Amino acid sequence: MENIKTEVKIHETTIHLSNNLITIKAIGGYDKEQAMEIREVIKGIFNEAREDINILVDLNRAGKISSEAREIFRMLSENHKVRKIACSGMHVMARVIAGFVLKISKHGKYRFFSSNEEALKWLNA
Repeated sequence: MENIKTEVKIHETTIHLSNNLITIKAIGGYDKEQAMEIREVIKGIFNEAREDINILVDLNRAGKISSEAREIFRMLSENHKVRKIACSGMHVMARVIAGFVLKISKHGKYRFFSSNEEALKWLNA
């Protein structure tokens, strides 16, 4: 994955790539346009990846996500390159977002955790 930047910032959100792990620090809310920008970065990573990718989404500072953005993220999560997705966050909005993701997921590859440490342990298992 030589052609992929290891860290990209889109608005307030940071997307970091390291050893087949995408870490997304979600900050603020997301509308359709922001979700599309994030999708393009992550699709670029998927296209360059030779192995499956784990994703850690830190929702501690996430805000409201529009229905269009949720649909974009849902479709992105179903990419065949995704091995597991772990969401972490303690505040109420994070739990609402994670609950939505878990509800729509068709696979057992999604889990919600209170901390990034717990999430990373599961992703690496």
